[in-house]
Amino acid sequence: MTLKKQLILFFIFLYSFAFSQQTTLNLVCTDKSLSEVITLLEEKYNFLFSYKESDIENIRISTESNQTDIDSFLKKILQNTGLQYEVINDNYIILKKPKNPADPLSQTNHSPAPGLPVLCGSIVDSATQKPLAFASIYFKNKEKG
Repeated sequence: MTLKKQLILFFIFLYSFAFSQQTTLNLVCTDKSLSEVITLLEEKYNFLFSYKESDIENIRISTESNQTDIDSFLKKILQNTGLQYEVINDNYIILKKPKNPADPLSQTNHSPAPGLPVLCGSIVDSATQKPLAFASIYFKNKEKG
């Protein structure tokens, strides 16, 4: 094998190894609101969160994490809050309260409509590249979105 091919293979291996590692968190949170902690994670580590404001209000966090991955950190801070989380594609995080089987309103089927793809991401302003609050996507000629 030529030196050129060996170098190419080496850089491909190095590139794939570098991007396969999880983000390591180093945070100290002293009596911060969960909203502040989420903002910090979004700004410092480029995570994107989805949640209902009413689900996270009045939740205070005090914790210290050194060399922790996002899963361990979320388990720790959400332990006694009644919230669950789901990590999608390593940087999209959904926070939600579990469904209450006794609550008839929670029995609504939120699964995707048949024949429609599932989308996940952010809608941003083209000029500022900042997320647009309360933006929605609807499919043309469909009543679902």
